[in-house]
Amino acid sequence: MSICQIMCGALASVSGCRLEQLKDETISAAHISFHFLWRRVLQPAGELPWRLCRGDIRQNLEELSKQEAKPAEPCTAQLWQLMREHKYPREQLIETVECFAQCPWATLTAEHQHGSLSALHKWHPDYGTERLVSRAMLHGMIRVLSSVSDTEKANAKIAKHVQIFDRKNLPKHAAIT
Repeated sequence: MSICQIMCGALASVSGCRLEQLKDETISAAHISFHFLWRRVLQPAGELPWRLCRGDIRQNLEELSKQEAKPAEPCTAQLWQLMREHKYPREQLIETVECFAQCPWATLTAEHQHGSLSALHKWHPDYGTERLVSRAMLHGMIRVLSSVSDTEKANAKIAKHVQIFDRKNLPKHAAIT
């Protein structure tokens, strides 16, 4: 009996099920997890416009521009139109596609929006849908606005200390501005 079989048997006994049942349920859970990942991440990443980000972007755009029909996907359709009808500079379009590659695939933004909406609804249950959504959107914009970085805070602190030091070492007859 291998160490893996021993560990699986111990895990099955702790969980209160038979080893065969544990194996079946584990494989089933792995299939479900993979299908979810495939459906939500891998399959969309293989479609337009994300497909343009993989491999040689210049070549991908060249192939897109050679298509006779305008793509159904709106973003890709605009790229196609810029290349075919407006002869837009390829370098700028390549940079645009590179920006696609920088888009996060996380749900954090949606979670933040939900949190803003939930907090507002908790404190203002009398708000209607339109007011609630518009105020939640404004609350969510706080994350977009620029804030003071850690480096800027450190620089401001140093500048304040230098200013205090200069005041202490200023000759008594010098004018203070």
